[in-house]
Amino acid sequence: MADLAGVRSRMDRLQADRLALLDSVARVAEEHLRRPRDDGGWSILQILSHLALAEQHTLAYIHKKMRDPSQLPPAGALSFWRMAIVVVALRSPYKAKAPERTAHPQADTTLAAVRAHWDGVRQEWQQLVDGFPPALVDRAVFRHPRTGLMSLAHTLAFTQAHLDHHRRQVARRIG
Repeated sequence: MADLAGVRSRMDRLQADRLALLDSVARVAEEHLRRPRDDGGWSILQILSHLALAEQHTLAYIHKKMRDPSQLPPAGALSFWRMAIVVVALRSPYKAKAPERTAHPQADTTLAAVRAHWDGVRQEWQQLVDGFPPALVDRAVFRHPRTGLMSLAHTLAFTQAHLDHHRRQVARRIG
């Protein structure tokens, strides 16, 4: 059973790790940040943009579901297992295609633009967490595209694993 203190703690860690990631690329030349991988993979800026888009779409889904909280089912133990599957997949060498909404991050952008967008998304996340009704903490508020319904705490754990996955990619790219 999750509580709001645990949710807030997850949010604090997520924010600290996001800021550390952005700080790690702040001194990298923009041309390096824009350069796609040799195999055609995403540039560092596209990876960062993808992370912001993923968080934006996750948040939009939660807001949509929160319009009628009476329709939110209990998250139950399956929420944990759904989150755990995603976390294991993100830590493994397994490569999965990004959901269509986040699969095409903007290539021609700047670090300042990506950061401004992500800052705005994170402000909305913070508002959601700060005002989240305690009675809904064990309700399924998000449907992961591959594994299904999760509580807010498990959604934040998935978001953390997603950030960690791409943070490792960025670290390899900046050497």
